[in-house]
Amino acid sequence: MKTFFQILLTLLVLASCAPEKVKLELNLNPGEVYKQRLTSKMSVSQTINGRKSFMGMTVSGLMAYKVLGVQDSVYQMQVVYQHLTMKMDLPNGVREFSSEKKDTTDIFSTLLAVMKNNPFYVKMDRFGKILEVKNIDSLFVNMFVKFP
Repeated sequence: MKTFFQILLTLLVLASCAPEKVKLELNLNPGEVYKQRLTSKMSVSQTINGRKSFMGMTVSGLMAYKVLGVQDSVYQMQVVYQHLTMKMDLPNGVREFSSEKKDTTDIFSTLLAVMKNNPFYVKMDRFGKILEVKNIDSLFVNMFVKFP
């Protein structure tokens, strides 16, 4: 009888641990702003003229997605970069650039700053798949205005 209860208890515990089916999808509200922090790391190792070289790069940023509307389970969103940084680990040292740096002699940081707050538009389905991107060139147009 004791063995029967142990088996029954084991089955109840296993049954309660069964995976629950969850439907993963976005449930965004029009007018709301959702933020995404992104970080991308890359490393390159190469040999040039018999000399090994390593370069590491980390790009990070903060993006704000404003939901303009929803139609047929497709979100229309306005997207802006709010902050951008790039760190390069080069053979001759580390270089860091930031859209928040106010040094006008740092051209690359100035270019990152120019990319901030320029809206482009995205259509995304409820599963996060990007269906359309519009006005992405607005990120780069102001660069050519600032540095003709």
